[in-house]
Amino acid sequence: MKAMKTTRLRIVDRMRKFWHDEQGATAVEYGLFVAAIAAVIVAIVVALGDKINTAFTNVNSKLP
Repeated sequence: MKAMKTTRLRIVDRMRKFWHDEQGATAVEYGLFVAAIAAVIVAIVVALGDKINTAFTNVNSKLP
């Protein structure tokens, strides 16, 4: 019974250390920033895609 209690305390201690460890937090934050920037770029390309395509088609048709 005492060994089981000691094991639980070790697990709880490790969980506390993991919860308070912020070393990997910056990597996650950078990942979220990159994902947000990518989402904005995709939204802009989708919104302006037809206009850009039309502009390039006009330029291409006027070339000899």
